[in-house]
Amino acid sequence: FESTFTTFKPEALGRTDEQFTAGGLAILNDRAYVAENRGRTTNVRLYDVGDPTQPLEITGPPTESFAVVVPPPVLFPGHPADLVAEANSPLTSGPVIAVATTNLTYPYQPSNVRLYDVSDDQTWRWIGAVTLGTSPVDGQIQRIVLRGELLYAVTAGVGKGIQVVDLAKAVELF
Repeated sequence: FESTFTTFKPEALGRTDEQFTAGGLAILNDRAYVAENRGRTTNVRLYDVGDPTQPLEITGPPTESFAVVVPPPVLFPGHPADLVAEANSPLTSGPVIAVATTNLTYPYQPSNVRLYDVSDDQTWRWIGAVTLGTSPVDGQIQRIVLRGELLYAVTAGVGKGIQVVDLAKAVELF
C-alpha cells in the first residue's frame, strides 16, 4: 500500500496591533472575549471579529469608578485561568461570560469566578461571583465550563477535582 499527501503552512488572516498574553478566549457570534494576563490582574477585552482579517477592539465610554455596571475592558485582581461564554444563558436569557482567576503572585488569595452579562457591547453588568477554595493553594482553578445554571470547574488542591457550582444561587446571593 502506498499513500501520498501534501501539507501546507497555515496563513494568518489577521491580528491585533497590540500583542499580549491571555488566559482565556471565548467567541460568541462575531464577538471575541479575551482575558488578558497583566500579571497580578486580569483585563477582559472585547473584540469585533466579524472581519477576521481585522479584529477591532470594542470599548465602552470611560468611567472613573469600579462598579457593578462597567464598560469593556474590565480590569480586576487575579491571574487569568480561563474564560468561557454561553450565548443564551438561563441566568439572563442572553450572553454571559465567566472569568476564572487564580492568584499566583502576592497578595495570595483563593481562586475566583466572576460572571458578567455581556448583552450590551458598551456596558457589561457584573452579576455574580464565587470563590472555589479556602486558601490560595486550595481550589486553584485550571479550567471551567458553563452549562445552563451550572459551572463545572477543574481545581487543584487538597481534596479537589471537579467542583460544580449553582450559578443561579451565586447570582441570587451576589
